[in-house]
Amino acid sequence: MKGYKKIGEKIKFYRKQKGFSGIEFAKLCHISSLTLKQIENGEIVYDMETLEVFANILDIPLPCLLDFEN
Repeated sequence: MKGYKKIGEKIKFYRKQKGFSGIEFAKLCHISSLTLKQIENGEIVYDMETLEVFANILDIPLPCLLDFEN
């Protein structure tokens, strides 16, 4: 789950950078705020389609969420 935690941290970073609250971002993604919290904490598994939704809403390229070097 280590990779999921790193991706979750990036989602949270970009979400905050774009000025979205957790509740607001979760609504835009059509997920619950609890699910978003679990994703950002690396507690649950998700698919690439979900990551694409996040990247699109955050207006960032998908590889930004998958790049563990930065």
